[in-house]
Amino acid sequence: MGAGRRQRMREKVHLNGIAGLAPHEILEFMLYPYVPQKDTVPIARALLDEFGTLDNVLHASEDALLNVPGMPKLAALTFPQLRHIVSRAATDAAADRGKITDAAGAAKYFGAMIGGEKIEKTVAVFLTNRGKIICAREINSGTPVETDVEIRKIASAALNTNAAAVILGHNHPSGDVTPSEADVGSTELLGNILRPLGVALLDHIVVSGEKYHSMLRGGSFGASAGRGSLNEAGAPFGYDGKDAE
Repeated sequence: MGAGRRQRMREKVHLNGIAGLAPHEILEFMLYPYVPQKDTVPIARALLDEFGTLDNVLHASEDALLNVPGMPKLAALTFPQLRHIVSRAATDAAADRGKITDAAGAAKYFGAMIGGEKIEKTVAVFLTNRGKIICAREINSGTPVETDVEIRKIASAALNTNAAAVILGHNHPSGDVTPSEADVGSTELLGNILRPLGVALLDHIVVSGEKYHSMLRGGSFGASAGRGSLNEAGAPFGYDGKDAE
């Protein structure tokens, strides 16, 4: 009975997608990879009994999901990440169509992404040599990490995406967008690391709500912070009316 139901469910999804499924059927289907040989209907119904709606299930924490009888640990780890995956995909798709060519544009981008966050987050945007956004990557969220860890993540992502330039952004939940000494120091260090890799660090934007501070415009962005030559293809686009030196 279980195998037959799974086959019918797969055929239903294959033909019509999940639009016609009831919430418990969606959860039942989602659980198939995590419960390969058992009936997933009881778990799906228990999830809805516990959290009320499909949306609440996907916003529940890993620990809360694990309180539901039969819920697999890997599924409890994965379900809360699904909304972030969808958001990330949408952000990357939008980014791929856009450009950032000045501090105001960078501030608008970071403000929409993290300006309203209640915890501090750091995001790096990777650009082509014409200013087109390749992608954005969240570098850190909440708990502070060592600066060298963040720099390695940014440098690795820049190389993996074949980026010509990077713009860094982070939010200050306090509302004060003044960069700290640590912000300025880590920015200059990152620029010096990226430059020999052929990547220009164009700016570091601090946002909070609709307010922002551009380290480049504000004068706190050191002259050595990565505005050197890129590669044999030459310097990147002029950011904020400035050509790479």
